[in-house]
Amino acid sequence: KRMKIFEDIYHKMIDCPSVPPECGGILGADRENTINHIRFDKGIRTGNGGVYIPNIPFLNRVIEEWAEDGIEFQGIFHTHAPQWPELSHDDRVYIIDILNVMPRNIMQLYFPLVFPGRNIKGYCANRRNGIIDIVDDDIEIINRGGNIK
Repeated sequence: KRMKIFEDIYHKMIDCPSVPPECGGILGADRENTINHIRFDKGIRTGNGGVYIPNIPFLNRVIEEWAEDGIEFQGIFHTHAPQWPELSHDDRVYIIDILNVMPRNIMQLYFPLVFPGRNIKGYCANRRNGIIDIVDDDIEIINRGGNIK
């Protein structure tokens, strides 16, 4: 299934600062599986501004808080400069690592790339029979009135 996201959340992601440095965050959804929560993460700073390294302890605390409020973790986004239009090899390895540490009942997470001021490219990681596939994903933008853009 493709990623559904409310228009205001989509625009908050597009409004991320220009790269470098890369930044990112996590996505959360309501019971209808429409992304309606976002938490930004400046990440862990390194000498390389072209790399986003999530602050895992911070994000895990947010995921726990969300779970208490009925908000389901849906994935991680991060920014890329326009000259890097695809997930890097390291991004793909990291996505597989993330899905491998998730509870077995989580079969799918989203990993969109954000191009600040431009657009978002959707990716979805699916777990089937112990194999993780990372595929391009369409993004369905929905306004709060329920209309599809």
